[in-house]
Amino acid sequence: MKQTHINLKTGERVVEDDPNWQPRPITEHDIRAEAARRLQIIATPYTPEERETWATQVEGAKALQADPDAPAPLVRALAAEDGVTPQDMALAILAKAAAYEKAAAPILAGQRRLLSMQEYPQDYRDKKYWSKT
Repeated sequence: MKQTHINLKTGERVVEDDPNWQPRPITEHDIRAEAARRLQIIATPYTPEERETWATQVEGAKALQADPDAPAPLVRALAAEDGVTPQDMALAILAKAAAYEKAAAPILAGQRRLLSMQEYPQDYRDKKYWSKT
């Protein structure tokens, strides 16, 4: 790490290596914050309010797949607004849910791997921890 100070004789700014610098230990909070940041990126196209309805949408979509006469009021209302059948809306909802799960899985797995380590690595943000590729 670099240390900056002013040379009092010349008034010049001096940048030197700080021989006492030590990286701060990485904490569980750091790792969880990085996972949250990565999850937020994949969820960015959707507002928090819309994301709050996802569980209800998926529940309704699954109910409609099991029984085409299931109530599923939210899915039915979305289908009506979009001019599609409730079954088509259910398929679209489940496809989006599967895509989100596929994107979130490596992030959550990376968080789990990192948190299981005895000592958290300084390079915990490196993609090698967050992706299978």
